[in-house]
Amino acid sequence: MQPFKRILVPFDGSAAGIHACNEAVELAAAARAELVLLQVIEPSPHLFPREVTDSVRAMVAAEVEECASKLRSRAPSVRALVAEGRPWEKIVETARKLGADLVVMGTHGRSGLSRAILGSVAERVVRLSDAPVLTVPEHVFVDRTDSAIRLTRALAPLGVEAPAVIALSRGALPIAREIACASSGTVDLWLVAPLRDDDGRTFGAMGEDGAVSLEGEQAVDQAARRAAESVTRAAIEAELRRLRGARAMGPTGDRAIVAVAEGLSGPAAAVVAARALRALGPRALILATPIASPDTIGAVTSHFDHVVCVKRPVLEEGLQWYEHDDLPSDRDARALLEAVPTTAGGAP
Repeated sequence: MQPFKRILVPFDGSAAGIHACNEAVELAAAARAELVLLQVIEPSPHLFPREVTDSVRAMVAAEVEECASKLRSRAPSVRALVAEGRPWEKIVETARKLGADLVVMGTHGRSGLSRAILGSVAERVVRLSDAPVLTVPEHVFVDRTDSAIRLTRALAPLGVEAPAVIALSRGALPIAREIACASSGTVDLWLVAPLRDDDGRTFGAMGEDGAVSLEGEQAVDQAARRAAESVTRAAIEAELRRLRGARAMGPTGDRAIVAVAEGLSGPAAAVVAARALRALGPRALILATPIASPDTIGAVTSHFDHVVCVKRPVLEEGLQWYEHDDLPSDRDARALLEAVPTTAGGAP
């Protein structure tokens, strides 16, 4: 018996809506169900004369169709709809007309629907919909501890014992520590930082050894690239002084290395880390990241013996990884490095 034949996802371009689309496409792929994206325009006679409404509708239709086209790489059937009216009424009405088996929608309550604003779209749809409604929060993970616990569970089937767990950033340290504690491993740090152009766009990554990896085929002006590399190199050196001090990274021996990212928005950071860590001669090289897109995972898989990832969102832009940005302070980061031995056998 097929669990779902048609899944409706109200989409508004918000972080919660993007998260809902990513969750819904996984359900649709697993059930071989049709996925329908619905964007509702709520007309306002005070803001939109009729001719502007038509142009807005065309713009909205193009945006939701672009989203649907990205999701088609994952689900067997995806279509996009645009309606005008009160959002909750149109969502419920469309679900009934389509015979949707499930409605998946985002909520903006910080702790889910229980704290959503009274009278919100999600709350009304839950009350009025004939089909069951799955509500999705804005953020993929509550915090890094949440992502660490889930990532540790995902790593468990590999049965890795006493690995060298190496965080690739300050934000990855809490995740690395959880993995090390669960596997009787050690914790260390090997920094990778993004390379950004003058507009703040990421075009690659640099490791603490100065090696660089670029994102895809992006064209970057050579002078701008040199400037970005100089700035990033100085930032990495300063970060290392704050977090690791004068101590070099500890030896890894012939153990497995688990390289831990706090999340990947592209392959460059993982690729530059893989090249450096593979040179240490590990028994196996494993990448562990709570979140990365299928395209990013596909691009890094050949660089590692295993890649473990909890969430693989098709839609990345605008997606919020963490509800609480619990980035460790200098003091907390140093404590995390010291809390678990940094060399095998517990020697400092």
